[in-house]
Amino acid sequence: MTINDRKDTINYFHGELLDISGWEIRKALRLLSKSNATPAEWAQSPIVYQETQGFKEAFFSLAKTFFQPLHTLNHYKGLAKNSFAAISQHGSGKLKKLFYVLRPILAAKWIIEKHTVPPMDIFSLMENVQDQAIVTEIKELIKMKSNLDESHLHQPSTTIIDFIEQQFQLIEHANLEKTKPYSIDPLNTFFRTLLNDCWQ
Repeated sequence: MTINDRKDTINYFHGELLDISGWEIRKALRLLSKSNATPAEWAQSPIVYQETQGFKEAFFSLAKTFFQPLHTLNHYKGLAKNSFAAISQHGSGKLKKLFYVLRPILAAKWIIEKHTVPPMDIFSLMENVQDQAIVTEIKELIKMKSNLDESHLHQPSTTIIDFIEQQFQLIEHANLEKTKPYSIDPLNTFFRTLLNDCWQ
């Protein structure tokens, strides 16, 4: 134990078996205050190894309270553009890289249309896609990905490329206002409650 500030992240990688990331709670709450997308995604993860009853629900409630559509939209736009640039340059890429485009694009579409925190899983995000041919093709890609090695190279169809480019156009023309900063009082209250619970 020490009175000095310590590293506020946990990162552990062990080959294909373990890839662990985590944050000290104050860091996580500071990120929530800025509408960082990652803690909101973690709070929705369908895979839970261990949890404190009620924590995930309360944490995600705060994520929704501090959600800023424009800020989070720009986050997903950046993720999708970076991955799409690599695919466009070579005409193909690892199949998992295509999903680094599709999921952020669908999350951005969700934000534009619903102005709420987007779901983490791609199946829920696809509920917001009207073109059933696109939905069917993405589901086929998901099935393909589950049966192939992660190094598998894939050339996206014209249909998927056109869909992605259309979504980028929608993002560029999205009319979302910048949200005013929220009071962080609810986050401080949540943090103090966690501390009190730890001492009881």
